[in-house]
Order: sequence, then C-alpha cells, then structure tokens
Amino acid sequence: DDIARLIPYLSVHMNTGFYVVFSTGLLIIWLLMFFVFDRLTYWRIRPGQMTEEHLIGGSAESFDTNGLRFQKLRMSRTIDESQSVCVDVTQPAWIPVPDEQ
Repeated sequence: DDIARLIPYLSVHMNTGFYVVFSTGLLIIWLLMFFVFDRLTYWRIRPGQMTEEHLIGGSAESFDTNGLRFQKLRMSRTIDESQSVCVDVTQPAWIPVPDEQ
C-alpha cells in the first residue's frame, strides 16, 4: 500500500544520454546475436532427415524429409535485361522444392 501511494509523486526524466546508452546496448546485443550466436546454429542434412543443431547447449531438432527435394542453384553475376537490375549471387543457394506429381 505504501508503494502504490508514492507512484503519483514519481518524476522520471530521460535525457539524450539515456537514449544513447540504451540504443548502444541494444546495438551490442543485436551484433552479438547476428555475428556470434547465429553462427553457432547449423543444419545437417542426411538421407531421410534434416537436423538443426545448436553448439551452445548441444540441442538438436530433427525433421523428416519424406517428399522433400533440394535443388542446387549455381548462379554468377547476371543482369536482368527486362528490369535493368544487376543481381550478384556469389554463393550457391539451396532451396527446398516440393516433389513434382
């Protein structure tokens, strides 16, 4: 009851320093998640299953690949003439493609 009575008397002011510190903290957390922790999760593809493995904690989650087909795309620097857009894909991409029926 005593704390609830003090709420109307509280005066909170946040200046530029607060926002700089807060946003810098969020940036550091985002950079860690993007550049460190995201690299510690990978997929292992074996006949009949796909497994998502995490290095921290050692957990893994497996998925059945029944009816799943992968198509490997190899592309180099190409220019789309219809839209005059330059597409640069240097890494091959793996795209799950459903079975043709």
